[in-house]
Amino acid sequence: MLPEFTTDHLLLRPVTIEDADSIFSYSCNPNVARYVTWEPHSTVEDTKNVITSFFLKNYEDGIPEPWAITFKENPSKVIGLVGCRFFDEDSTAMELTYVLAEEHWGKGITIEAVQKILPYIFQNYPINKLVGRYSALNPASGRVMEKVGMKFVKSYQSIRKGKTETMHLYALKPDNLK
Repeated sequence: MLPEFTTDHLLLRPVTIEDADSIFSYSCNPNVARYVTWEPHSTVEDTKNVITSFFLKNYEDGIPEPWAITFKENPSKVIGLVGCRFFDEDSTAMELTYVLAEEHWGKGITIEAVQKILPYIFQNYPINKLVGRYSALNPASGRVMEKVGMKFVKSYQSIRKGKTETMHLYALKPDNLK
């Protein structure tokens, strides 16, 4: 199971099935789902299925994805998710993932959450780098990566949700942690 972390404003904790309603509240938003790999959730049952078949399985498999992002004063309301999953077959890199409810965009919350988990990731997983990818249509995601110390690696074309788009790849080595 993932450890809990606190920051000045946040409590990062493992997701539970009881979080389905609050995760659904933003996962059904097309604006939130626009730049991620999944489609907006149609029902709370969709969210429950993701929690049980993906999130809880990741915990069982020792994969640190995701932590629920909550405010310290309201730890039962999930406003987003942050985590890392293995990026390549030989497990020498992990990919940073995050999503946040639209009403909390642009407030530094994702940066605060990412900065808190990065030392744990590099100390507890035998990886030589952390990578992040984002759609060129979502430059705010790139700013998160830059603000946590990630560096641009390359741009490439990818098909996501049936459309070709430009993606940007960033990376962070353990010795470059901010």
